[in-house]
Amino acid sequence: MVVKAGLPSFVAYGVYVGEVVAPLMLIAGWHTRLGAALIALNMLFAIGLVHVSELLQIGQSGWALELQGMFLFAALAVELLGPGRLSVDARRGAAGRFTVDAQQGAAGRFTVDAQQGAAATSQAN
Repeated sequence: MVVKAGLPSFVAYGVYVGEVVAPLMLIAGWHTRLGAALIALNMLFAIGLVHVSELLQIGQSGWALELQGMFLFAALAVELLGPGRLSVDARRGAAGRFTVDAQQGAAGRFTVDAQQGAAATSQAN
């Protein structure tokens, strides 16, 4: 299918990476953001190569690409939010959590974990 679309044949190995390796990375919690980005890229290729004709179709049970959309947006959410506290990434200090000061609200002060290597503070005026 990749070659029929005019792409080089080595791009087909990306299917293996996006469908097998990246989900295993998420399950293990190892390089979670990279795994989520690979899954999102894989889903964009799948939608673009196979499901583009169904992009705006609404069936009896809803959007025709509901499952593919769920995989895409879940991968984007994991990529943006990062791994959980029980992941391998968190144990090695690469989780990079975003915290908001409860007293000042979202427009107030935020910090990034010092374990990630960059501590930052911003104060709204």
